[in-house]
Amino acid sequence: MSVQNNLKASEKVELFKSLAISYIELANSIESLEDKEFTRENLNTFTQKYDDLLKQTLFEDIQNKHKKEVMILFEGRALPLNLNGSSGLVIEKRNSPKSVSKIEVSSEIV
Repeated sequence: MSVQNNLKASEKVELFKSLAISYIELANSIESLEDKEFTRENLNTFTQKYDDLLKQTLFEDIQNKHKKEVMILFEGRALPLNLNGSSGLVIEKRNSPKSVSKIEVSSEIV
């Protein structure tokens, strides 16, 4: 049983690495476009590639504490559905300024 779990873990690591590379390649493709090359067709292609990558990403395997850290660090930005609160995962707001909460999160990461 433990051998089977180890195999699953290594498969997940490889999938994560593969997805990370694919996300970076997609970002680089978008950034390398000239203004003239930015067409509706390119936008649709990039959107489809991004959606396909999201479908492959196993958000349920990511611990909630890591999801919450990302939600805090990227507050106010567009996030995938699994991180924007629609999945039931919600960040408790504090009365302190934003910069203080970011400092607290980064100190927890270290």
